[in-house]
This record gives sequence, structure tokens and C-alpha cells, in this order.
Amino acid sequence: MILAVDFDGTITMESAYPQIGLPNWDMIEYLKKAKDGGNRIILWSCREGNLLDDAVKFCEQLGLHFDAVNDNLPEFTEKYGSNSRKVFADYYIDDKCFKASEVTQKVSKTGKVIGAHRRRSGKVSESDEVGQQFESLWKMYPKKLGKGQITRKCKETLLREVGYDQMTRCIERYKDSIRGKDMQYVMHGSTFFHSGYVDFLDENTDGYVPETEQKTSSVNRETGRVWQ
Repeated sequence: MILAVDFDGTITMESAYPQIGLPNWDMIEYLKKAKDGGNRIILWSCREGNLLDDAVKFCEQLGLHFDAVNDNLPEFTEKYGSNSRKVFADYYIDDKCFKASEVTQKVSKTGKVIGAHRRRSGKVSESDEVGQQFESLWKMYPKKLGKGQITRKCKETLLREVGYDQMTRCIERYKDSIRGKDMQYVMHGSTFFHSGYVDFLDENTDGYVPETEQKTSSVNRETGRVWQ
């Protein structure tokens, strides 16, 4: 099976174009499992040039690799002797798509398409953004225990005073420090996010760069920018 998948608002939680939004982990994990199962994935996006390169790098650093990018698979261009602008796929995954049956069922007598309430405005409220960013951080952390003990106020304080990027680095530094250790000696998530992260702040680590940043360029998942 071939899946053609959009990037902004599909692989990411919301469209932040031309920046890159927070990762949509459910979609990313689904696509990775689909690919592991022998299916092929095409990134099908309006992005081009450097903006498209940034999107591909972002996905690769999250372990998602594509069989083609804004292009048909080679065997189809060879088979039909052409390369149409619309890529061939068995299914198209896009946050802005309707099935044909949905459209015909939701047309009013005036001919206007209804059902646009399915789409959100594209703006994310501050409370939603805090929740999404914390969920992204939580999924990075190795020992996911005690999540219910982390209050809304704690999440807001972390993201306001420490920031998403630095918390990401704190988690990666801590993961480096516990590599090879038994999980019983790893802090519960609730402990780390309440106070355990402090020892791994930029100011307390003498410029130590996590291994994930030493090996490859990093993605700022808050702004979507890629830096070396």
C-alpha cells in the first residue's frame, strides 16, 4: 500500500507554516509502523526548497523516512512513461481533505459546502499550546510515571521560565547520564519535571551538548527551525 501524507497540520499538530509546528506523535508512530509493515510513504506537501528540506530533516530526526518526497515512486513513472503532478497513492492523508461522499452529503440547497466546523481556525489557544508542548516533552522522557502529579501550574511555569527547547535539552542530557543504568535508578517523570531537571539546565552543565545534538543537526520543535 502507498500512503501520500501531508506535512503541516498532519505530521505536525497544527500548521505553523513557514515554521514547523509540534510533532503529531500519533500520526508519526502510525506512519513508522505502516512503513515497518512494508507500506511505502510519500511526503506530499506544498512546501518546496529549503522549507521542504527542513520538513524532511524534521521527520528524519523523529525516525520517519520517506520513499519519495513530492514525487511519484520510480516504478510508476517508469510504468506509465510520465510523472504526473498528482502523486499516485492508495490513500491520501491530509488535515484538509474531504471524502467525495462527505462533500455530497453536506451540500446545502444553496450549493454551499457545509461541515466546515470540522476544521479549527489554525490558531492554538495558549492553554492548548501548553498541553501540546508538555505532551511532547513527556513522550521524550524515559520513565513515564507520576504524570497525574504534575499540575497545570507546574507545566505552565516550566514552559514559561525554562522553555520548551531547554527542557528538551535537559531530557536528552539526563538520558545520556543514565544510559546503561537499570530503570529502577531512573527518576519518575513527576520527579524530573518538578525538580530533577534543574541539574541539567544549560547553566548547570558547562555547555555540555547532548549526544543527539552532537551527531546531527537539531530541530527546534517549538519554532520548527533547524540548526547545526
